Amino acid sequence: MVLKPDPRTPVSGGLARAELLAEAGLPAGLLHVLPGGADVGEALVAHPDVPCISFTGSTPAGRAIGTAAAPLLKKVHLELGGNNALLVLPRTVEQGAELAAGGTYDGLFYRPTVLTGVPLDSPAFAEEVFGPVAPVVAYETVDEAIDLINASEYGLSVSILTGDAFAAWELADRIDSGAVHINDQTVDDEAVAPFGGTKASGTGAASGAGRVRTPSPRCSGSPRRPTSSAIRSEPPRRGRHRPYRSRPGHVLAGPARPLTASRSHV
Repeated sequence: MVLKPDPRTPVSGGLARAELLAEAGLPAGLLHVLPGGADVGEALVAHPDVPCISFTGSTPAGRAIGTAAAPLLKKVHLELGGNNALLVLPRTVEQGAELAAGGTYDGLFYRPTVLTGVPLDSPAFAEEVFGPVAPVVAYETVDEAIDLINASEYGLSVSILTGDAFAAWELADRIDSGAVHINDQTVDDEAVAPFGGTKASGTGAASGAGRVRTPSPRCSGSPRRPTSSAIRSEPPRRGRHRPYRSRPGHVLAGPARPLTASRSHV
């Protein structure tokens, strides 16, 4: 296995990890760390002795890798960007509130920011923001909220906040997303559960006990996203339900009983 870390984090993302695995008893020669830039990644994709590629990164970079690997008929798994919705249902928020905060930074530290009245075609709402930014958009009906969520080009993770977990359970089947969390944040790591997105967020789940294996023993993964029924083994309990790991996105809230929708990047 060859691990190529991000060029900005060659130690924490590669060399330090390899050292920890060696200390844990990983046999010598099974893992090789190859630091470098985009040219190194391109060489790995094109190399005839690399049968399988797993990439985590931006959607544009993932598309480029998929395009380069397709003529070579290589197995490729892509875990790409996300812009995840946090849906607040009625009875959860009885009174709407307009909040605006943040927008400043100190050195490398950006203050958590809430944006209201954000147009749906604004980059702050429609695109992935790598920072603590939560654009908030109001909706009138749950159907409208679902349409807002599904209109996104991404499908990595969604969270639903509600006083009726079973209603959210049914609602999750209408959402095109790799993961749906109930009464939880959109980021929650579960090492034993599959992780992957739909649409521009990737090519499906590739880890965890629920993954689907391909015929090739050299590269396993899932060519399709698991449906909500496939990734759930029991009905939702009080509190939270986590089909599998996800990232933060946007927040939706509505009328007075306003619900509110928005994309939050925390």
